[in-house]
Amino acid sequence: MYEENSSNFSWLSLFIKVVIFVVFVLLAIWLISKVTLRGGSGDVTFDNNLATMKTAASEYFIKNGLPSELGSTKKVTLEKLISDKLIKKGMEANGKVCNTKKSYAEVTKMTDYYAIKVELTCGDKTDYIYGSIESSDCKDCDNQVVDNNQTNNSSTNTNNVNNNTNNNTNSNTSTQNNSTNTQNNNTSNNNTNTNNNSNNNTNNNTNNNENNNQNSKKKTYYEYVKYTYEYSDWYVGNKTGSDIQNSTRKVSYATFCNKVINKYYTMSYVNKNLVTKNGYSYKYTLELTNLPNKINNIKVIGNSYFKDISYYNNYINNRDKNLSIVGGNSNYNVSNVTASKMKSSALTANNFTYSISSISSKNGRYYVDITINIKNTNGISAYYSSQVKSDIYFVPVYFSVQFTDMSSCVEDLSSNVFNYGNVQILDEWDKTENIYRYVTKKVVDTKWSTETSLKGYEKTGNTKLA
Repeated sequence: MYEENSSNFSWLSLFIKVVIFVVFVLLAIWLISKVTLRGGSGDVTFDNNLATMKTAASEYFIKNGLPSELGSTKKVTLEKLISDKLIKKGMEANGKVCNTKKSYAEVTKMTDYYAIKVELTCGDKTDYIYGSIESSDCKDCDNQVVDNNQTNNSSTNTNNVNNNTNNNTNSNTSTQNNSTNTQNNNTSNNNTNTNNNSNNNTNNNTNNNENNNQNSKKKTYYEYVKYTYEYSDWYVGNKTGSDIQNSTRKVSYATFCNKVINKYYTMSYVNKNLVTKNGYSYKYTLELTNLPNKINNIKVIGNSYFKDISYYNNYINNRDKNLSIVGGNSNYNVSNVTASKMKSSALTANNFTYSISSISSKNGRYYVDITINIKNTNGISAYYSSQVKSDIYFVPVYFSVQFTDMSSCVEDLSSNVFNYGNVQILDEWDKTENIYRYVTKKVVDTKWSTETSLKGYEKTGNTKLA
């Protein structure tokens, strides 16, 4: 009775262990099936398209031939896979049609398998995965991969056959020409050679089998590296090179032209006997003689009476340099008068008013009219001029002119307007320009792994057996 209970308990324990083992295996298979080579792009549709394209590309390469030399590659575009009806037309992700020319698959021959990279571009998004094609998946792999052991064995056996044939021929010749003893010796030698050849073939086959068994027990390790990147500032232009990153940017440009302000100090005079109790009025025209050849938007922006002695000094220092009176007679110019004497005989705001016209132009010259209205000469002492031979009163007027100097215009970024001070912006436009920067790529970690991909790492292409 005790033995029967013990037997029932053992079978139940075994059954529970088997169930737990099966559940564990199924769970492991499910988890592995959820892992992609890169960890996924985070977009289910995009990842599914990558997987579909990988399957189709593998089928295409297996059907049309894989690269035969170690390290060589073959490439196929999504457009070709669609035209061969391995993928349906119209692949898209998140409403964005996939680019059939930029999307591609590339296979590379490795030591004992074929590495495949699939890159897919849909709209602005690009992602890729890695995979592999085992030699067992390819119907022509046996033709593409040469078995060195078979070739060596075949050569060895062929040599052995030739040796045996030569020895047998020698034996027969010796038998015909020599005595029975010679024939026995030759027969003995032939037997010895045959045994040696047989032993050599056996040894060769044994060694080759041992090497194959040892290699089949080893695992293939792939070298992976992790990089960090450092970037320089952006520069305008376009360059090529493995350490160059090119891009474009849209910038706003403008044409800046300097605004110039000229100050003018003008002086007219009136004979004392012309001023009556009713006053006196007159007008004269000035030509502005110190302007550049190319100007724009010229206008009078300010005017005033002479305020202090500095105004009179500026008039004396710049007389006949910046202005000329149209129709004036140089014989009646009043000169050799100091600033202080001129000031003491000059009418002020209490004695006259004035008006200044807008600036006119003719044949590339610019003119302004000034009208004087004298009310009285109260408090002012007349100055006797020997040139005029009469007592006169000076009538001073100051005004300033602003214009745009078209000969000093420059094109620059709109954002640099504050670098130019008082300028006029004549034109603005957007421009797309090429830019580049230097990228420094540094290896920060290296790993060897049997995995076909490692997240955050790149394959170097180096492999080893261990």
